[in-house]
Formats: sequence, C-alpha cells, structure tokens
Amino acid sequence: MESLKKLQLCLWLLANTLSFIGCLFVIFSYLRFKRLRKFAYKLVFFMTLNDFIFSIASFLITNNAEDGSLCKLQAFLIYFSTVASVIWTSIISRSLKLAVIDNEQDLELRQKNFIIFSIGVPLILSLIPLFLDKYKASSFISDEKPSWCGIIGTPENYLTQFLLDLFIRLGPLLCCSFFNIYISIKVQKAVKKRVHHLTPNNISFLFKLRLFPILPIVVWS
Repeated sequence: MESLKKLQLCLWLLANTLSFIGCLFVIFSYLRFKRLRKFAYKLVFFMTLNDFIFSIASFLITNNAEDGSLCKLQAFLIYFSTVASVIWTSIISRSLKLAVIDNEQDLELRQKNFIIFSIGVPLILSLIPLFLDKYKASSFISDEKPSWCGIIGTPENYLTQFLLDLFIRLGPLLCCSFFNIYISIKVQKAVKKRVHHLTPNNISFLFKLRLFPILPIVVWS
C-alpha cells in the first residue's frame, strides 16, 4: 500500500511538473510576443494563470504540513485555481457567443467584468471551508506524515465534508459544463445557418466546438 501511495505521489508530481512547464511557456509567449496580446489569447492567458497557481500550490506538499498555515494556504489555492480555471472555460464560451451570434465587435470592454467574475466566485467558494476550518491535512504516503491538504473527511463527519467538497468543486464544474454545451449548440446552429457550403475550415471549427464542452472536465481533472 505504501509503495502504491509513493507511485501516486510521483505521478502527481510529474503531471504537475509538466503542467507547470506548459503554463510557463504560455505565459512567456504572451509576455514576449506583443502580437499575441489579442482578446482571444488573453482569455487563454488568464485561464493559464490559474493553472499555474494550481501547479505552484501542488508543489507545497510537505511532510510537515499538518493543519497549519501552509496546509490551509495550499488547500485554498488549489480550490480557488480549480474553480477559476473552470469558470474561464465558460467565459470563453460566452465570448464566442457574443462574437458569433450577437456580432459584438469590441469584447475587450467586457474584460473587466470577466476578471471580476472569475476571481469573485472562486474566492467566495474557497473562503467557505477556510472560515469553517474544514481544510485539513491528509497524506500520500503515511498517516504519520501529512503531505496533502484539502477538504478531508473523517469517519465522524465524512458525509458533511464530502457534500461541501462536492458543492465547491463539482457545482461549478456541472454549471459550466451545461452552459458550455448550450453555447456550443447555439453557435454551431448559427454557423450552419450562415454558411451554405462548409469549407474544411468551417468543418474544423465545428468539430472543435463539439469538443469544447469537455474542456471544463479536462481542466478540473
């Protein structure tokens, strides 16, 4: 069992290392090349920032975490960045609808509202377990050495902790996924109505639209 947990820890760190490198590449590209600083790439940049925060928080794993400040900081950052990344997928969907269906030209005017929403909702949700003192230490390797922090249930309050975790993480995921599916269907119909003869580019765009609703699940996992 201990060897299995060590393997899980190694895979976890490997996945987060790759994610960290990928996020650095996107952030560097955005900051280095001015031509990339268009609204569409800005949305990707903001979502990547949250993935970057998640990766950093994941590296805070320590055998001395217990239930102290570092533990609570790690848990808060992980829950905040997870929810924020999922919300940014719906902001991208919303922007797509505004551009394709509503023919809105200057989407940058909405950027401030998008940022406030993407920070406000995750912040409120992530603060709830903090105020309730529900962020606790768990472990990848052994019970004597806590190394992971989150909403961890105990035999006495497992159901309560599970429902709280479900509400904070799964709630936004489901809402954003259904919203993205709805927007994807509407945009596909709008494109098909406007285009009488589908070109390879149109077909490729529609195919990507069909896949887009699974993005929140990819981000969440």
